[in-house]
Amino acid sequence: MDLQCGNSLSSSASNDGERQFRSSMIVIIHEIPLMRFGLLFAMKKESRYAECDIFLSPDLASAEEMLARTGAGDVVLLDAPAWLALTALENRALFQRMQTCERAVGIIASIKQFHLNAFRTQGIAGIIDPESTLEDIVKFIDMLGSGATQSLALQGADETRQLSQLTTRQVEVLDLMSKGLRTLQIAARLGISNGTVKSHITNIFRKLECTHRTTAIKMYMQSL
Repeated sequence: MDLQCGNSLSSSASNDGERQFRSSMIVIIHEIPLMRFGLLFAMKKESRYAECDIFLSPDLASAEEMLARTGAGDVVLLDAPAWLALTALENRALFQRMQTCERAVGIIASIKQFHLNAFRTQGIAGIIDPESTLEDIVKFIDMLGSGATQSLALQGADETRQLSQLTTRQVEVLDLMSKGLRTLQIAARLGISNGTVKSHITNIFRKLECTHRTTAIKMYMQSL
Protein backbone atom coordinates (compact mmCIF):
# COMPACT_ATOMS: atom_id res chain seq x y z
CA MET A 1 0.00 0.00 0.00
CA ASP A 2 1.20 3.50 -0.77
CA LEU A 3 0.49 5.89 2.06
CA GLN A 4 1.25 9.54 1.46
CA CYS A 5 0.31 12.44 3.64
CA GLY A 6 -7.40 15.16 -21.06
CA ASN A 7 -10.21 15.50 -21.54
CA SER A 8 -13.37 15.20 -19.52
CA LEU A 9 -16.08 12.99 -20.90
CA SER A 10 -18.83 15.28 -19.73
CA SER A 11 -19.56 18.79 -20.78
CA SER A 12 -19.23 21.05 -17.78
CA ALA A 13 -19.15 21.33 -14.00
CA SER A 14 -21.96 23.07 -12.20
CA ASN A 15 -21.16 26.26 -10.29
CA ASP A 16 -17.49 25.30 -9.88
CA GLY A 17 -16.44 28.91 -10.24
CA GLU A 18 -18.39 29.83 -7.11
CA ARG A 19 -17.21 26.97 -4.88
CA GLN A 20 -14.13 26.53 -2.72
CA PHE A 21 -12.09 23.38 -2.25
CA ARG A 22 -13.36 21.81 0.98
CA SER A 23 -12.02 18.26 1.23
CA SER A 24 -9.83 17.21 4.15
CA MET A 25 -8.93 13.81 2.68
CA ILE A 26 -8.27 12.53 -0.84
CA VAL A 27 -7.96 8.84 -1.71
CA ILE A 28 -6.46 8.00 -5.10
CA ILE A 29 -6.64 4.39 -6.26
CA HIS A 30 -4.76 3.71 -9.49
CA GLU A 31 -2.80 0.67 -10.62
CA ILE A 32 -0.08 2.70 -12.38
CA PRO A 33 2.56 4.04 -9.93
CA LEU A 34 3.50 6.92 -12.23
CA MET A 35 -0.09 8.15 -12.16
CA ARG A 36 -0.34 7.92 -8.38
CA PHE A 37 2.93 9.67 -7.59
CA GLY A 38 2.58 12.10 -10.47
CA LEU A 39 -0.71 13.30 -9.04
CA LEU A 40 0.79 13.50 -5.56
CA PHE A 41 3.68 15.62 -6.86
CA ALA A 42 1.31 17.87 -8.81
CA MET A 43 -0.94 18.43 -5.79
CA LYS A 44 1.96 19.05 -3.42
CA LYS A 45 2.84 22.10 -5.52
CA GLU A 46 -0.57 23.66 -4.77
CA SER A 47 -1.10 25.46 -1.45
CA ARG A 48 -4.78 24.47 -1.22
CA TYR A 49 -3.74 20.87 -0.60
CA ALA A 50 -1.38 21.72 2.27
CA GLU A 51 -3.85 20.77 5.00
CA CYS A 52 -5.31 17.84 3.10
CA ASP A 53 -4.42 14.19 3.81
CA ILE A 54 -3.65 12.43 0.52
CA PHE A 55 -3.63 8.63 0.42
CA LEU A 56 -2.45 6.54 -2.52
CA SER A 57 -3.19 2.89 -3.25
CA PRO A 58 -2.63 0.56 -6.23
CA ASP A 59 -5.92 -1.32 -5.81
CA LEU A 60 -9.19 -1.46 -3.90
CA ALA A 61 -8.16 -4.32 -1.63
CA SER A 62 -5.36 -2.30 -0.04
CA ALA A 63 -7.49 0.85 0.19
CA GLU A 64 -10.46 -0.38 2.24
CA GLU A 65 -9.10 1.03 5.51
CA MET A 66 -8.52 4.40 3.85
CA LEU A 67 -12.00 4.43 2.35
CA ALA A 68 -13.51 3.71 5.76
CA ARG A 69 -11.85 6.87 7.09
CA THR A 70 -13.32 9.15 4.43
CA GLY A 71 -16.36 11.23 5.20
CA ALA A 72 -18.65 13.90 3.83
CA GLY A 73 -16.86 16.23 1.44
CA ASP A 74 -13.82 14.00 0.92
CA VAL A 75 -12.68 12.88 -2.54
CA VAL A 76 -12.25 9.31 -3.79
CA LEU A 77 -10.69 8.96 -7.26
CA LEU A 78 -10.71 5.45 -8.78
CA ASP A 79 -9.32 3.86 -11.91
CA ALA A 80 -11.48 1.43 -13.91
CA PRO A 81 -10.22 -1.80 -12.23
CA ALA A 82 -10.87 -0.35 -8.77
CA TRP A 83 -14.35 0.78 -9.81
CA LEU A 84 -15.18 -2.66 -11.19
CA ALA A 85 -13.93 -4.25 -7.97
CA LEU A 86 -15.96 -1.84 -5.85
CA THR A 87 -19.19 -2.63 -7.68
CA ALA A 88 -18.59 -6.40 -7.70
CA LEU A 89 -20.93 -8.58 -5.66
CA GLU A 90 -18.30 -9.42 -3.03
CA ASN A 91 -17.77 -5.72 -2.25
CA ARG A 92 -21.44 -4.77 -2.18
CA ALA A 93 -21.32 -3.84 1.53
CA LEU A 94 -18.39 -1.45 1.00
CA PHE A 95 -20.08 0.10 -2.03
CA GLN A 96 -23.32 0.67 -0.13
CA ARG A 97 -21.41 2.13 2.82
CA MET A 98 -19.72 4.63 0.52
CA GLN A 99 -23.08 5.65 -0.92
CA THR A 100 -24.44 6.57 2.51
CA CYS A 101 -21.92 9.37 2.97
CA GLU A 102 -21.54 12.44 0.80
CA ARG A 103 -18.11 11.58 -0.57
CA ALA A 104 -17.27 12.91 -4.01
CA VAL A 105 -16.43 9.86 -6.11
CA GLY A 106 -14.73 10.34 -9.48
CA ILE A 107 -13.47 7.84 -12.04
CA ILE A 108 -10.40 7.91 -14.29
CA ALA A 109 -11.53 5.86 -17.27
CA SER A 110 -12.59 5.91 -20.89
CA ILE A 111 -16.31 5.41 -20.44
CA LYS A 112 -18.81 4.43 -23.11
CA GLN A 113 -21.85 6.67 -23.40
CA PHE A 114 -24.26 3.86 -22.56
CA HIS A 115 -22.74 3.58 -19.05
CA LEU A 116 -23.53 7.18 -18.15
CA ASN A 117 -27.09 6.58 -16.96
CA ALA A 118 -25.85 3.93 -14.55
CA PHE A 119 -23.16 6.27 -13.22
CA ARG A 120 -25.77 8.95 -12.58
CA THR A 121 -27.86 6.61 -10.45
CA GLN A 122 -24.80 5.49 -8.47
CA GLY A 123 -23.86 8.99 -7.40
CA ILE A 124 -20.69 9.40 -9.45
CA ALA A 125 -19.63 13.05 -9.36
CA GLY A 126 -17.58 12.97 -12.55
CA ILE A 127 -15.45 11.05 -15.04
CA ILE A 128 -12.14 12.01 -16.65
CA ASP A 129 -10.22 10.29 -19.42
CA PRO A 130 -6.92 8.59 -18.40
CA GLU A 131 -5.21 10.32 -21.35
CA SER A 132 -5.76 13.70 -19.64
CA THR A 133 -2.74 15.62 -18.37
CA LEU A 134 -1.86 15.59 -14.67
CA GLU A 135 -2.83 19.26 -14.53
CA ASP A 136 -6.29 18.49 -15.92
CA ILE A 137 -6.78 15.63 -13.44
CA VAL A 138 -5.77 17.94 -10.57
CA LYS A 139 -8.38 20.45 -11.81
CA PHE A 140 -10.84 17.55 -11.86
CA ILE A 141 -9.98 16.79 -8.21
CA ASP A 142 -10.53 20.48 -7.44
CA MET A 143 -13.99 20.21 -8.96
CA LEU A 144 -14.82 17.12 -6.90
CA GLY A 145 -13.46 18.67 -3.73
CA SER A 146 -15.49 21.84 -4.22
CA GLY A 147 -18.74 19.87 -4.25
CA ALA A 148 -19.43 20.46 -7.93
CA THR A 149 -20.55 17.70 -10.28
CA GLN A 150 -20.17 17.17 -14.00
CA SER A 151 -23.08 17.18 -16.38
CA LEU A 152 -22.95 13.67 -17.84
CA ALA A 153 -24.49 14.58 -21.17
CA LEU A 154 -25.76 11.89 -23.50
CA GLN A 155 -24.63 12.22 -27.09
CA GLY A 156 -24.47 10.10 -30.19
CA ALA A 157 -26.67 7.89 -32.29
CA ASP A 158 -30.07 6.45 -31.39
CA GLU A 159 -28.56 3.07 -30.52
CA THR A 160 -26.16 4.74 -28.09
CA ARG A 161 -29.06 6.57 -26.49
CA GLN A 162 -30.98 3.33 -26.13
CA LEU A 163 -28.01 1.59 -24.54
CA SER A 164 -27.60 4.53 -22.15
CA GLN A 165 -30.97 3.63 -20.62
CA LEU A 166 -29.68 0.31 -19.30
CA THR A 167 -28.90 0.00 -15.62
CA THR A 168 -25.54 -1.32 -14.42
CA ARG A 169 -27.04 -4.76 -13.77
CA GLN A 170 -28.65 -4.85 -17.21
CA VAL A 171 -25.30 -3.98 -18.81
CA GLU A 172 -23.71 -6.81 -16.81
CA VAL A 173 -26.39 -9.23 -18.06
CA LEU A 174 -26.00 -8.04 -21.65
CA ASP A 175 -22.22 -8.34 -21.44
CA LEU A 176 -22.50 -11.94 -20.22
CA MET A 177 -25.02 -12.65 -22.99
CA SER A 178 -22.46 -11.38 -25.51
CA LYS A 179 -19.97 -13.89 -24.10
CA GLY A 180 -22.35 -16.74 -24.91
CA LEU A 181 -23.70 -17.43 -21.41
CA ARG A 182 -27.26 -18.72 -21.13
CA THR A 183 -29.83 -17.57 -18.56
CA LEU A 184 -28.95 -20.14 -15.88
CA GLN A 185 -25.24 -19.44 -16.30
CA ILE A 186 -25.78 -15.68 -15.98
CA ALA A 187 -27.82 -16.23 -12.81
CA ALA A 188 -25.04 -18.33 -11.28
CA ARG A 189 -22.34 -15.82 -12.29
CA LEU A 190 -24.19 -12.83 -10.80
CA GLY A 191 -25.61 -14.63 -7.78
CA ILE A 192 -29.23 -13.86 -8.66
CA SER A 193 -32.25 -16.01 -9.52
CA ASN A 194 -33.07 -17.34 -12.96
CA GLY A 195 -36.33 -15.37 -12.87
CA THR A 196 -34.48 -12.14 -12.11
CA VAL A 197 -32.20 -12.68 -15.11
CA LYS A 198 -35.24 -13.27 -17.33
CA SER A 199 -36.77 -10.04 -16.02
CA HIS A 200 -33.54 -8.14 -16.81
CA ILE A 201 -33.47 -9.60 -20.33
CA THR A 202 -37.10 -8.59 -20.89
CA ASN A 203 -36.28 -5.03 -19.81
CA ILE A 204 -33.17 -4.99 -22.00
CA PHE A 205 -35.25 -5.97 -25.03
CA ARG A 206 -37.84 -3.31 -24.17
CA LYS A 207 -35.26 -0.52 -23.81
CA LEU A 208 -33.39 -1.57 -26.95
CA GLU A 209 -36.64 -2.05 -28.86
CA CYS A 210 -35.74 -5.55 -30.01
CA THR A 211 -37.05 -9.07 -29.50
CA HIS A 212 -34.00 -11.29 -29.99
CA ARG A 213 -30.73 -11.84 -28.14
CA THR A 214 -28.73 -11.59 -31.34
CA THR A 215 -30.03 -8.08 -32.04
CA ALA A 216 -29.32 -6.87 -28.50
CA ILE A 217 -25.86 -8.42 -28.51
CA LYS A 218 -25.06 -6.88 -31.90
CA MET A 219 -26.03 -3.40 -30.64
CA TYR A 220 -23.86 -3.91 -27.55
CA MET A 221 -20.84 -5.21 -29.45
CA GLN A 222 -20.99 -2.37 -32.01
CA SER A 223 -20.84 0.17 -29.16
CA LEU A 224 -17.58 -1.20 -27.72
